[in-house]
Amino acid sequence: MLIKHWCYYESCILGAQRGLVSTYALETLVLYIFHVFHKSLDGPLAVLYRFLDYYSKFDWDNKGISLFGPISLSSLPELVTEPPYTRDDGFLSREAFLKDCAKAFSVPPINSEENPQVFSKKFVNIVDPLKQSNNLGRSISKGNLGRIRKEFYFGACKLGKILQAPACFSANEINRFFRNTLSRADVPVSSPDDVLQAASVSASPGNKGVEGVSKGSSPNNSCDVLCNQFGYIKISDSNNALQNLVVDRPA
Repeated sequence: MLIKHWCYYESCILGAQRGLVSTYALETLVLYIFHVFHKSLDGPLAVLYRFLDYYSKFDWDNKGISLFGPISLSSLPELVTEPPYTRDDGFLSREAFLKDCAKAFSVPPINSEENPQVFSKKFVNIVDPLKQSNNLGRSISKGNLGRIRKEFYFGACKLGKILQAPACFSANEINRFFRNTLSRADVPVSSPDDVLQAASVSASPGNKGVEGVSKGSSPNNSCDVLCNQFGYIKISDSNNALQNLVVDRPA
C-alpha cells in the first residue's frame, strides 16, 4: 500500500488508462522485490527504497521483468530468464513455490494449439505471472517510460538521503516525502508520533546499519526509535548516486 500510494499520489505514475503503470503490473514489480530481496527487507520503508533503487537502475531498453528474474528482449518471443544474483538460500524454494502457484491458478487459453499467443514487446515489458503471453507493461507509452524512470530515480535519491539524515530531521522529511498522501482527508494521521510509528521499520539484529547512525539499545523518544530503525536499511551508493544529490525534480 505504501508503494501504491507513492506511485499514485506522490509521483503520479499509476494508471493504465493514462499510458502509465497498471495496478497489476505494480503488484508484480513489488512481488519480485520481495522474492529476490526477502532477507534484507525489514519494513515498509525498506521495501519502498529497494523498489525505487532497483527499478531506477533497471535496463528497461534491453530487458523485461518476470517473477523469476529479468528476461532478455533479444530472445523474444521466447522468454529467456536471467536468474537474479542473490545469496538468499531460500530463493530456489520460493521460486519453486511461485511456479506451483502459477501452474495452479493459470487458466490455459482457448484453442491454444491452433492460435498460440506470444509475448508482445512494448516499451516496458513485464511478464504476467499467470499468463506469460500477457505483457503487463503494454499500457506504458515511450514518453511516460522516461517520466517513470525519472520518478524512480529521484524518489530513490530523496528517500536515500532521508534515511541517512538524523532521525528528527528524517521524521519531518518523511512527512514531506508523502505530503500529498498525508494531505488527503481519508489518511488518518493524528499526531507526530503516529507518523513516526507508521514510517518506521522493524530492526533486525543481524543486519548492518548505515554508517554514522546511532544504535542505542534503549531509545528514549520517538526520534531515537526512528533513528535506530532507519539504521538497518542498507543504502545503495553505486555510481555515487547519493554523494551529490539534486533533490528537486527538473522543470
